[in-house]
Amino acid sequence: MKILYLPAYFYPEQAASAYLSDNRNQAFADAGFDMVVYTPVPTRGISIEERKIQTPKG
Repeated sequence: MKILYLPAYFYPEQAASAYLSDNRNQAFADAGFDMVVYTPVPTRGISIEERKIQTPKG
């Protein structure tokens, strides 16, 4: 089964919600669920170099 996860914040962004969901998401993955994550480009607490790495090309 697939789970589509649409968070406002996700690693490497430094926001509490990016870390609070990690245990739940890991438990789903460990149980055999296929996790699909769509999230915006991170902006909080990361360097410009890191942001360039995380920005999709195309």
